Amino acid sequence: MRIKRACRTSTRKLGTGTCRSWPVGCRNHTGIAGRVMSPGGTPPPTVPVVLSSTIDPTNPDGIVVQFDQQMTMTCDIKDQINVIIDGAAPIHPQTVVHDVADPAIWALTFPTDFVAGQVITWAYDDQGGCIWQSLAHSIETDNQTYGVTNNVPVETGFKAQFRISTDNEVLTLPATGTNNFEINWGDGTTETVTSTNPTHTYSVASDYVVSINGIMPTLSFNNMGDKDKLLRIYDLGDVGWVNMSAMFYGCSNLSEFHAGHADTSNVTVFKQMFRLCLGFVNPPDVTDLDVSSGTNFSSMFNSLNNLVNPPDVSSWDVSSGTNFSSMFNSLNNLVNPPDVSSWDVSSGTNFYRMLYNLRGITSTPDVSSWDVSSGTNFSYMLSGWVSAGTVSLGIKNWDFSRGTNLTYFAYGTHISTVEYDALLISLDAQILQPDVVAHFGNSTKYTSGSTAETARNNIIANDGWTITDGGVA
Repeated sequence: MRIKRACRTSTRKLGTGTCRSWPVGCRNHTGIAGRVMSPGGTPPPTVPVVLSSTIDPTNPDGIVVQFDQQMTMTCDIKDQINVIIDGAAPIHPQTVVHDVADPAIWALTFPTDFVAGQVITWAYDDQGGCIWQSLAHSIETDNQTYGVTNNVPVETGFKAQFRISTDNEVLTLPATGTNNFEINWGDGTTETVTSTNPTHTYSVASDYVVSINGIMPTLSFNNMGDKDKLLRIYDLGDVGWVNMSAMFYGCSNLSEFHAGHADTSNVTVFKQMFRLCLGFVNPPDVTDLDVSSGTNFSSMFNSLNNLVNPPDVSSWDVSSGTNFSSMFNSLNNLVNPPDVSSWDVSSGTNFYRMLYNLRGITSTPDVSSWDVSSGTNFSYMLSGWVSAGTVSLGIKNWDFSRGTNLTYFAYGTHISTVEYDALLISLDAQILQPDVVAHFGNSTKYTSGSTAETARNNIIANDGWTITDGGVA
């Protein structure tokens, strides 16, 4: 078994992007699976490594542990490594040979062979004051890499970065649900939390990565408290989420978001989740967010004013959604519209301002396949697309039969005459709600003397609608 080492003491870059340094002589403990601990910290837990069945059983001579970061070793590590095979008693390497040609390599042999399917647990036991600095590793046999699962511990919890601006500053996490989690505050302090809204005092101003594992069903900054201290969400995490209402609302310095390992399949409310997150220049990574149980998407992305490109929501299952009001409201600098072409919005009743004031888009979202037959409130829904020019929205076949509010529906948007003609004819054929106020845009015009004009007159006379548009073409 070989362990490749590069003799250097230097800054280490963690997976979160945070850099820390340990000078020569500090006691940094890192498990074979690469979990970096703070100087003087306790040794990490053992980490299981499952060897894949693809390992060649005819050549089980040794396993190479390849570290992907440089490290420093100052002692004989033979007695520092414990290896447990399938739960048996720990064994140590039989020999440790220092490669004279390459001082960065130690060759280790063990008194037994490793075979496919075994669960191998590696642990570094701090005895003798070794300086051990390293990060994640891979497992190899006979200098060839084989399939290995879980050779690096997969952390599936919540992980976020916060900025503490002054010494002795307090951070409060607005976790208001029934909590039961372990939290690492990022300064060497860990604790179990079962209460709501846990707090922590940082003695030194800095940026800290906070990690949570366990159950934290809700987190809601709701435009209050320590919202401006949040900088990044590295992993939303699998922590038992049930409600995301106003989760990051008002977190104006939040610039990065990754759903990561999040299981949001039980979340029904995504209301105001990212509202007023003005720090986003690049869209939040929500591609893999499971919104299939979501019913309320109101203001989810409202006022992300610095986005040029939209979040990727193209594969979302929103079929349970009923409230889409202001979902993409006032993304003022957006150039490309969100891809919602495959969405099933057939359960939707409230579309108020859903795509309102996308004043920068130069093309229109494809909503031609949408079934809006359950919709009642369409007020301002497609209003304010001032940069899109004359548009064909694909709404000529929409079923507005339950619609009671179309106030300013397409105000400031210029629907093409061809599509508007078709829409008027379609509306006239539907059994409409009475006395509806509808605005289709001051520049939107219908063909004079056409079937569309007749349809428009019928809707006004027979259904009592008040229609605002640009008149005849």
